[in-house]
Amino acid sequence: MAFKMIRNFPQKYFFIFSNNAVGSLEHQVISGLRIALTLVMEEVDLSLFFLEKGVHLVKKKEPIKSQKSNNQSNFEKNQKSEEDNALNPHELIEGLLSFGAKIMTCQSSLETEGIAEDDLLDGVEISTLYNATIIIQESNKILSF
Repeated sequence: MAFKMIRNFPQKYFFIFSNNAVGSLEHQVISGLRIALTLVMEEVDLSLFFLEKGVHLVKKKEPIKSQKSNNQSNFEKNQKSEEDNALNPHELIEGLLSFGAKIMTCQSSLETEGIAEDDLLDGVEISTLYNATIIIQESNKILSF
């Protein structure tokens, strides 16, 4: 049986991410992003706001240097770990952007964390806490991760 969301009236969701996907918080952040992606795929009005350590989630992905040893067999080099197959925060955020989610980040948090505008993913809007409070007042559902 297929799952279909039932909506009686337009819902507006606002997700707040104040944590980076590091350590014990990784599962929580990824779960929040997966929920957001599911909602936006159902054409729900969705805005996301990243502040504090959460601003690191909307940075462009840095190239990862291969740390595989030259002594590994071809079989080992071709194997993907479970982590390689799982969606990571950057892929989820790029998916959200591609489906039209409004993604904003806190200007003062960017400054505090030393992140420049050029470091952000394309499509991420720099905003303020004041603007976030306006969207909060207009939203039906607010979730924080």
